[in-house]
Amino acid sequence: PSIVELDNGTLMCLFFTHANWYGYEDIPPGQNPMSRVGAIKSSDGGKTWQENVTWLPTRFPKYERLYAGIKKMPDGSVLVVSYACNTCNGIGLKAPVYRCNPQGHNWQCVSVLESCHYELDEPALAVLPNARLMMIARPDGVLSFSDDQGKTWRDPRPFGMRMYAPVLLTLRDGTI
Repeated sequence: PSIVELDNGTLMCLFFTHANWYGYEDIPPGQNPMSRVGAIKSSDGGKTWQENVTWLPTRFPKYERLYAGIKKMPDGSVLVVSYACNTCNGIGLKAPVYRCNPQGHNWQCVSVLESCHYELDEPALAVLPNARLMMIARPDGVLSFSDDQGKTWRDPRPFGMRMYAPVLLTLRDGTI
């Protein structure tokens, strides 16, 4: 799970659910989607959380997960990147990018980053000082950039180091 504080002090937790039939060729009859990303909120500093989950509007009903891809934008809106595919075995991972308003409502998929050459597994986001976005994904350490708040992305390219579980942090001085 990832937690972000909204401008009004509400905490929003994003997470993914995981079915117990991972690795099957397809969703078994009568079963729920494999995994999906949802959000819940707390208005009392995390002491209690709402019971109703807001599910992100996925294009990938078989496989979608969240790692460390949640960021608050300068305008107060929230961006989150997940990793997803149209298979049940996690092959062919893409990186859907979702956005909601500053109150944590109205989730929309603004783009889906994909690559013909690299898996986009466990992507992470950084908001650069000029509001440019940077994304990194494992296993090949591919980087991509967006200059329009995640609507379009440059072709992902490796920066020369394979990795596991990348996280990006923007320091006050702008260093990543």
